[in-house]
Amino acid sequence: MKDNDKVKVKNRSHSPVVYRIDDMNLRREFAGLEEKMIDFEELRRLSYKSGGLVLLQDYLVIKDPEALEALDIDVEPEYFYEQNEVDRLLK
Repeated sequence: MKDNDKVKVKNRSHSPVVYRIDDMNLRREFAGLEEKMIDFEELRRLSYKSGGLVLLQDYLVIKDPEALEALDIDVEPEYFYEQNEVDRLLK
C-alpha cells in the first residue's frame, strides 16, 4: 500500500476521537460515527505513536483489509460489524 493511497476510516462510537501527529503538524478529530478518507501514511504514522494502535484497533475502524495487513493489525471478523449487526447479535 502506498503512502498516498486513501483509506476509509470510521469512528465506531458516538464519542469524538482525536489524535495528533506532530511531525505532520496534524490534529485529526472524528465526530461520533463519522467516516473520513485518510492517507495511508497518516495511519502508518499514527500506528507508530504511543496509543496509536489502540485507537486503530478499538476506537476507529479501518475499512480496508489491505491497509490493516500493511499496518500488521490482526482483527476478528467482528471488527467490521456495523451497529445494526451488533444490535442483532445482542438480541
